[in-house]
Amino acid sequence: MMEPTLRRTFEVCGEPELRGMHQPLVSVIVPTFNQRIGAVRAVQSALAQTYPRCEIIVQDDGSTDGTAEAVGSLSPAISCQIQEHRGLGTARNNAIRRSRGELVALLDPDDVWTTDKLERCVGYLQARPDVDIVYSPTMPPTGEGECLAGWLLDELFDRNFIRDSAAVFHRRVWERVGGFDESLPLHVGHNFWVRAAVGQRFGLVPEPLVHAGHQPVLSRNELAHRIRIQVEMLYRFFEAQGGKERLDRFRAARTFARLGYAAGMRFLLEGDGTQAVRMLYGALICRPTPWIRVLYYAARLQRWWLNQPVYQEPPLVYVTC
Repeated sequence: MMEPTLRRTFEVCGEPELRGMHQPLVSVIVPTFNQRIGAVRAVQSALAQTYPRCEIIVQDDGSTDGTAEAVGSLSPAISCQIQEHRGLGTARNNAIRRSRGELVALLDPDDVWTTDKLERCVGYLQARPDVDIVYSPTMPPTGEGECLAGWLLDELFDRNFIRDSAAVFHRRVWERVGGFDESLPLHVGHNFWVRAAVGQRFGLVPEPLVHAGHQPVLSRNELAHRIRIQVEMLYRFFEAQGGKERLDRFRAARTFARLGYAAGMRFLLEGDGTQAVRMLYGALICRPTPWIRVLYYAARLQRWWLNQPVYQEPPLVYVTC
């Protein structure tokens, strides 16, 4: 019999007890690259799940630190494959292609699941056949803003509040979306959730089911480049992947403006005036801001341009709404 506190949680979330019900196979997808210790910790948490029907698929993206050997020694049931180093999107797609589960659960190195994570998420999906993807908060919180449920295209376009390791989804979602984008160096998960939000419904288990691993400390320049890549990814969705027809145009413009200002200011503080001009100009096109902010940025940019030996016209940013 389940503990009383756990039973009450199931009642609140509308999750059935799984005894006597069809228990779908869950494919746990663990991509890794030179993260031996983190991969071992993650896989150990998958092996400790109370949910009985899962397969663990590890895709080693060309590690050189013995990750595959360390993970493979944990259990003979683990399926581990080594590929040439091609990035997170390729590793996840290859792992899912060779998996057999009706449901897919993502698990990244350094993240650790609570022992009932799969049981809770599978129970939720069985209780809510109208839901395609379910996720939970993390400990500590790592997403951008409040976790939400329902039809979330506009919300996910604006901010990524889903940690990849917190999600479980029907295999058909991956098939409909066309897999993870293998060309992206960053924001692979955010891109997938945005594309999946077109026609897929999200559910939320309100209690944290993932212990989030260490978050890297980024320099201003690294953070600016991450935001720039995020803008490029969102712009491609907006222009070429159906976003323009489905998104709230005002909210999309506000998102581009917010990210453009954030990246532009960081580039400016790092002395990269060309990138700062591109991002800030695009932000102004998307959403004109109060003049006090425009004058502040202009003053900072003027100081940078005056220090340049030869004036060169900056390339215009591509973000227009």
